[in-house]
Amino acid sequence: MGRSSRQSTHAIGVETLEPYRQKGLSSTLAYQLKNRLHQEAATVWWDCMDSNIASQKTAEKAGLHLSHRYEIAWFSYPAQ
Repeated sequence: MGRSSRQSTHAIGVETLEPYRQKGLSSTLAYQLKNRLHQEAATVWWDCMDSNIASQKTAEKAGLHLSHRYEIAWFSYPAQ
C-alpha cells in the first residue's frame, strides 16, 4: 500500500502479490485507509488507467467513486 500526500489530499494505491489477489485484501486495506483519512478531514485520491479494470473495481469496493477523468501522455528518449 502506498500513500502520497499534499496538505489535506492523499493519493493512495495498492499493489497485491499474485498469490493474494482476489481475496478482498486490497479493497479492505484501501477502505480502512480511506475511512481513517476522512476522519482527519482529508481528501482521498485514487487514480488508474482506464484499461486497469481491476484497480477501478478495487477503488469502488473501497467506497471511492469516479470524480473526473484526465488525459496523460508519455514518451521516452532513446538511450545515449
